[in-house]
Order: sequence, then structure tokens, then C-alpha cells
Amino acid sequence: MQINVQAIVDALREECGKPASPIYSFHVYAEMLQCSLRNGIMPKSVLEIGPGASLGSLLCFAAMGCERVAGVELSKIEKPSTEFISLLCDYLAAVSGFRWWRSYAADSQESTVNYPNLWDNVVFQQIANKVDCRDGTPIHEMPFQDNAFNFAYSIAVLEHLSNPEKSISKLFSVLQPGGITVHEIDLRDHDLDDIGRSRNHPLAFLNISKSDYDQGPVEQYSKDKSLSNRLESAWGNLGVWCNRLRRSDWEALFDSAGFTDVSTEVICQVDRDLVNRDAMVEPFQSKEIDDLTAVVIRLTARKAAPTM
Repeated sequence: MQINVQAIVDALREECGKPASPIYSFHVYAEMLQCSLRNGIMPKSVLEIGPGASLGSLLCFAAMGCERVAGVELSKIEKPSTEFISLLCDYLAAVSGFRWWRSYAADSQESTVNYPNLWDNVVFQQIANKVDCRDGTPIHEMPFQDNAFNFAYSIAVLEHLSNPEKSISKLFSVLQPGGITVHEIDLRDHDLDDIGRSRNHPLAFLNISKSDYDQGPVEQYSKDKSLSNRLESAWGNLGVWCNRLRRSDWEALFDSAGFTDVSTEVICQVDRDLVNRDAMVEPFQSKEIDDLTAVVIRLTARKAAPTM
């Protein structure tokens, strides 16, 4: 049977953009794992800030053998469904390399042999039970002990923090000395359609005063307003509220919280010619052009280990 590999790749690419998909979960895990390893950290105790629509990426970290995996989420998170766990388990068996896996073993009908270390023998529900998720909890109030995690990450979460200073300070507290934290931050106007495309120019909300923006047709994530029910169109035409901090603001916040080696990579940027500072309100009008063109960034920072 001839397989259309391009069709498989196209389907995977589409699924990677769906936060409730097991395939999205795996790719978040794989990306964050590589970020951690590039910075010299093998994740052992992992914290995800704002898992959102699923706990899938944390399940992947649990499956790889992390001693502790935890998440903190402002809104309510449903436990992974049996169907989600089954799909994720099958996908990990095929692509992850966590345990020995070969198709001839998985499809074997031989009665005289068995495969004791095959992934299919993993009881994935036991792995799922390792995930410690604290929902209904603001990030700046997360109830974890100091120095609890050696790796923490978030995907498109920090831009929604209503109290970023306290949140980043709390993150510093729960990270172990020497630990790494990685955050993808979406700095675009979140007046989005159902598939995540901005209905406005990505910098349009920088033209609006704070009072007008806060009172506008946007809603903050809360215990009752979650990513899941937004994906189900329960928000209607409301956009999602953002704190509107820019790249330089985030770098300064992590610096002031005590982190070292703070760096940012630009994941997405707008054309310089499309940045109209004259139309912007302060403090954005005074920002450097390169600060404004960065609309999705990946920020990495370290909590310094004590010197001997």
C-alpha cells in the first residue's frame, strides 16, 4: 500500500495548531524539551503555567519519566478524557521513542514470544495520575513550595496576566536555583477569529488608551472564561484581553524579578513599514521600532545557582 507522506505531514501540521489535540500536546512537549536541553537542563520537575485546553504536554513530560509534573491554571480544567489519553498514548508509541517500539512487535500474532518493554504495556492512566494540576488559581498565588521545579514553561499565557509583576516574582520563587524557564508570548492584538487569526492589525490595540481598551469588547480569562469555552465559541465576538506589554517590558520584568541570562527570540514580526507610531498612545509611541515589530517572542531565563 502506497502512503501519501505529504498528506500525512499536511494533516499533522493542521492538528499542531489545535490546542485540544494530542498532536499539539506532543509538539509543545517536544519544543519545550529541546529548549530546556539547549540550556543544559534535563527536566526532572516540570511546571506548566496555563495548560489551557488540555494537560497533554504535561502527560508527555510524565511519560518521559519526570519525577514531578504540575500545572497551574486560572480557569477550570477537565481531566483528560479516556479518548484523549488513548489517542495520545498511541501517538507517543509511534513517534516519541520513550520506550522500545517496533511495528512488527505491536502487530505480532505470535503466541510463543512477548515484548515486555513494548510501549503498549505502559499503563498510561498511571502516568496521567502523576500530573498535579491546580486549577482555579491565579499564577501569583500558585500553592507550590519554593525551589520546587527545575523547568517551567508557558505557551501564549503571559500576555494575559493581569498582575505580571507578582506572577513573575512567584515564578522565580518556585523555580530551583540553576533552573530554566521558557515562555512563548503572543504580543499581538487578540481580537481573534475562531482559528486564531487577528481581525485587526496585530498592533491595533496599541492605538487605544488603557481605559478605553479595558472597557472595550474584550474579556479577561477567568475561572469562568477559559480557553476551552472560547474554542467552543462561547465568548461570541469578544476579543481576549491582553496586558499589552512589549518585548522590552518582559525582559525588564524578568530582570527585576532576579532572573539571569534573560534572552528573547523573535518568533513572528511585522514589517517595519506597517508600524505607525504616530497613531499609538503612550507608552507605546515611545518604543523603539524593533521593540514594536516583535509580535511573538520566546523568552528564556535562568534562576542563578548560588556561588560556592
